[in-house]
Amino acid sequence: MVDEIVKMKAVPWSYAYKFMERRAEQEPGIMGVQQKTLMYLKEFANMEPEEAMELVRELEGLGLKDFVAANLVNICPQTINEIYWILQVDTETQYDPDTVEKIHRILSKHCSRVETETPKRDQGK
Repeated sequence: MVDEIVKMKAVPWSYAYKFMERRAEQEPGIMGVQQKTLMYLKEFANMEPEEAMELVRELEGLGLKDFVAANLVNICPQTINEIYWILQVDTETQYDPDTVEKIHRILSKHCSRVETETPKRDQGK
C-alpha cells in the first residue's frame, strides 16, 4: 500500500525523529535510507519534539515560513549574523533588524548554546 501525501510541511528534526521512531516501532525492520535517517535524526535532534514545534509556531508568528523556522530550530544559531545567514534561504522575504533581534531572543530561550546577550546588529555582511 502506498501512502498518499496530503500536505507537506517542514518540521524540526526532533519532531521528525519522534515520527520516524514511532513508525519503526510499528514496522520493525526498517532498513536502508529510513534506518540511516532515523540514526541521523536521533543524533541531531536538539530538544523535545513538543518544544521544537512550539518554537517553530512562535517563529512562524513573526512571519517566517515553516522551512525557515524549522531550519532555525534545527541549527539553533548562536549569533545575529548566523541568523541572517539562515534567513537567506527565503529569497522572497526581507527581514528587518527588529524581527531578527526578536528571533534571536526567542532562540536564546530555547537553545542552550545561543548567546544570551544581543550583539550589535550584524546584517550578515
